[in-house]
Amino acid sequence: MMGTTVLAQRIAVLDFNAGTGVSQADVDGISAIFNTYFSPKGYTLVERTQIDRVIDEQRFQRGNLTQSQMVRIGEILNVSKVVIGDINLIMHQYNVDVRVVNVESGTIAAKDGATWTPGSSYRTMMSELGSRLAGQIAINTSSSTPVSQTKIWKVGDIYNVNGIKGIVFVVSSNGQRGRIVSLDELNEVSWYSAKQWCESYGEGWRLPTLQELELIYKNIELINELLFFEDKPQLGWFVWSSNEYSSSCCYSLGMGNGYTKKELKDGSNFQTSPADARAVYAF
Repeated sequence: MMGTTVLAQRIAVLDFNAGTGVSQADVDGISAIFNTYFSPKGYTLVERTQIDRVIDEQRFQRGNLTQSQMVRIGEILNVSKVVIGDINLIMHQYNVDVRVVNVESGTIAAKDGATWTPGSSYRTMMSELGSRLAGQIAINTSSSTPVSQTKIWKVGDIYNVNGIKGIVFVVSSNGQRGRIVSLDELNEVSWYSAKQWCESYGEGWRLPTLQELELIYKNIELINELLFFEDKPQLGWFVWSSNEYSSSCCYSLGMGNGYTKKELKDGSNFQTSPADARAVYAF
């Protein structure tokens, strides 16, 4: 029977926290050794620079992150799991305790620990710890029996399937269907140009309804964070909807304030400039 390939999940290893009697410099060194040897099967590790960028953006304190802050970092990075740890010096022995946390539920998926004693090797200890922990969460990427590839989507996920990419802003109750908003936008255009641009994305892409824009605005902070880390323009100005008020007038919604406006489709009655265009897609 032909095997079924399972797509890799994303995982982030955060800096360990410095506990009793341990300097941050020592913790950074031990964390770096762990990173070298932690390579769980079926996962893609997030780059260190991306993690640091989120910590700086959120103004979290390095080396003293709470579990809720760590989960928040995981949500922004769009990872399924984060690896966290604590290092304490007790009776001249370094005690390293590491946990893998599910970002969606906040529950612990795996945990392990190790104790270093004078005369032994830090590298050997962290290599063995990293390998054991990786084994606990490893994903069988190829199986002789069919494996379900149905992903449970949630708001804030980056949808990237068969060349269609966007940010999930609403999902069905079972998480298997939803809608995404495009990463790119077209600035200050008429409603006619906005509609044409959205449809040019390909089959299924279209102007959002007013209700869909309200759902996007409801999650504007999360969506803009994801757009930032994708190096895409953030939402802030008014966006055209497909809802018509009349044959010559349509609704737009402000992403900076949530206000709804009735505007001429040619954009001529805007006090400053016409609305932007964002496309949506249902999967």
